[in-house]
Amino acid sequence: MSTKERPAIWAEVDRKEFARVIENLLENIVKYNQDGQGAWITVSEKAGEAKIIVLDDGQAIAEEMIPVLFDPFVRGDEARTSKGGTGLGLAIARKIVRRLDGELTYCYAEGKNQFTIQLPVDNRP
Repeated sequence: MSTKERPAIWAEVDRKEFARVIENLLENIVKYNQDGQGAWITVSEKAGEAKIIVLDDGQAIAEEMIPVLFDPFVRGDEARTSKGGTGLGLAIARKIVRRLDGELTYCYAEGKNQFTIQLPVDNRP
């Protein structure tokens, strides 16, 4: 099925705020994906939820960092090579997504860092 034939997936978001979420995730890839070669974004819908997945093939985030990954001022320096940052990007991104009644999570699977945004679908005609 071509891109033009796929049905639209609608979720009610503030464009400026949601753009900040995506920018923060992509900026993290630029800062921390020193070993990898790629980044991908996928969008799908299932069971009334829009799912946006941002992936990169860089080094995994250290297991001990995962429980605090979305806390303010946490930086991934210990997990992956860093070019700086305040440690606020993921905390801000999660806060925005939660205001939209969604969730932002992280896992490392199949050799890729995976940040998943889940949002309720807006059933437009």
